[in-house]
Amino acid sequence: MAFADHLQKCLPPHHLPNPTDAEIPTFLDIPRQMSLPIKPFSSQEVVEALAHTGIRKGPGLDLISG
Repeated sequence: MAFADHLQKCLPPHHLPNPTDAEIPTFLDIPRQMSLPIKPFSSQEVVEALAHTGIRKGPGLDLISG
C-alpha cells in the first residue's frame, strides 16, 4: 500500500486534451497519407507468396490463416 501511495504522489495522472465533437470532422477531413502507396505486383508473385505460406501455422495479426 505504501508503494502505491508513493507512485500516486510521484506520477500524477495524464490530462489529455478532450476534443469537442465539432473538431472531430475537421480533423478527419485533413488529407493524410498514412502509408506508402502499394507497390505493384504480378500474379506470379502472388503464387510464389502463397506457395511459401505455412499451412500448419495459426493466423497472424490479420487473422488470416494459411
